[in-house]
Amino acid sequence: MAKRLRLTAMVKHIAELSVNEQTYGWSIAQWLSVAFQTEIERRNAIALSRHMKEAEIVFEDACYNRLDWTPERRHDGVKINNIFSLEWISRKQHCIITGPTGCGKSWVASAIAVEACLKGFKVKCFRMHTLLRQFARFQTAVSTENDLQIKFLQDLSKLDLIVVDDWLTGASAQLLQPIHRAGLYEIINHGHLKLSFLIVGVPPVSSWSA
Repeated sequence: MAKRLRLTAMVKHIAELSVNEQTYGWSIAQWLSVAFQTEIERRNAIALSRHMKEAEIVFEDACYNRLDWTPERRHDGVKINNIFSLEWISRKQHCIITGPTGCGKSWVASAIAVEACLKGFKVKCFRMHTLLRQFARFQTAVSTENDLQIKFLQDLSKLDLIVVDDWLTGASAQLLQPIHRAGLYEIINHGHLKLSFLIVGVPPVSSWSA
């Protein structure tokens, strides 16, 4: 019966507790509370591991607690804390991180993605040129492939956060031919009001339309 209810691990844990002297005299309520709480934590850990794997985060060890707050970094603490609150994801808003190469943009983006996974959001990380190449495979006039294009967009819209790194940088900039520009428009347009984008790149926003 426990196997059918997928409670095998919980039953095993109860058996381990039963030989612990500290559990002697526990009430049924105490047994059930500890057993179910442990099972919930176990399943949450499995879900988090799966979400982290599916997110394909570049720096999986990045996190808020490891941010470098030394004065020379000149961080805006209020702004950073607002970003890591992730309320903007709940509101389907977006975040842009720009700056020179090597300043830690991708690491901070990874830390945000990790925090989002910890809070239960569905996340997926892409390099810009990889995302555009994946979508471009389906940009033809053939109806069956257009169906695949729609499915790709629908799969993206099931996410809560899409991280796009290397925005307009290197291979990404070279890829912005008409077909890729159209693809980028479709991805952003389809995700509007459905999910959040975290854009990471070197060029300042003022140069994006050039």
